[in-house]
Amino acid sequence: MTDRVRLDIEGLGIIFYSPFAVGHIAIGEDYLQRAFVEAEDIVRHVNACTLSAFGTGGPGEYELIIDSAGVDEDAWDRAQFKLELGLEVRDGVVCFRDLYDLFAWDPQCPGGQQIAMANGFYRIAAYRSYEEVGEVQPVTLNFVKTERCPALTYTEAPHLCS
Repeated sequence: MTDRVRLDIEGLGIIFYSPFAVGHIAIGEDYLQRAFVEAEDIVRHVNACTLSAFGTGGPGEYELIIDSAGVDEDAWDRAQFKLELGLEVRDGVVCFRDLYDLFAWDPQCPGGQQIAMANGFYRIAAYRSYEEVGEVQPVTLNFVKTERCPALTYTEAPHLCS
């Protein structure tokens, strides 16, 4: 199954999560400044598979190609930008948003920015290539179900850009 989510972001990155993971953030709270701006804060969330994120290097329009059929090894090998992430899904849904949405939190994820997904843990292969960069920048996210949160060891915020 392949889903597509288009995001026009103003910030420097993209976040994604299952709603349970952000239930503690108050409406209107500046969670970015409080708990998601320093590298150690970002990696704590990312390594725990709760609030996942990657830097894009700048604002723009992105098309996220979300696939649960497995990783296309040839595309992965050819990609200039790639990283592995993880996510726990508990609510049967994954939301994709602009990192800057964390400035003044609204828990309501826009309908076009969420997809249905079975509960459980996922390893995510995220990748893109130079030749794909244009007006709309495609990013492939391959979600592969796992038994537990992947053993991620980020020490700096993950970036999917140069």
